[in-house]
Amino acid sequence: MSTEARTGTVRLHAEDVEALPWEHLHGVRDAETRVLWRERGSLAGILRLGPGARLDEHVHGDGNHNVYVLSGHCGVGDDVLAAGSYVHVPAGEAHALRAEGPEQCVMLYLYAEEPPR
Repeated sequence: MSTEARTGTVRLHAEDVEALPWEHLHGVRDAETRVLWRERGSLAGILRLGPGARLDEHVHGDGNHNVYVLSGHCGVGDDVLAAGSYVHVPAGEAHALRAEGPEQCVMLYLYAEEPPR
């Protein structure tokens, strides 16, 4: 199953998702992403951070970042989010993500680029 840009409805069954490759993210140790959908500057995926892994503070200047924690505990700013928690980071707001505790943190994320005005 390709993660290249697609238009229209995209349906991925569990076995399709499992077949997608894990890709190392931004050269960060123990951080991987599995891209589910990508179109132009927007994408959806699963992010897996191993224990102690951290994505340094960064800004998405042209889009909103949405994160839903699937398992483990994820630190966002000064807060720690448990499985079942959600966070929205608006375009232009600096944020960092980190795995908290002794287990990995797995998140569903959506980065939605805002159209030009």
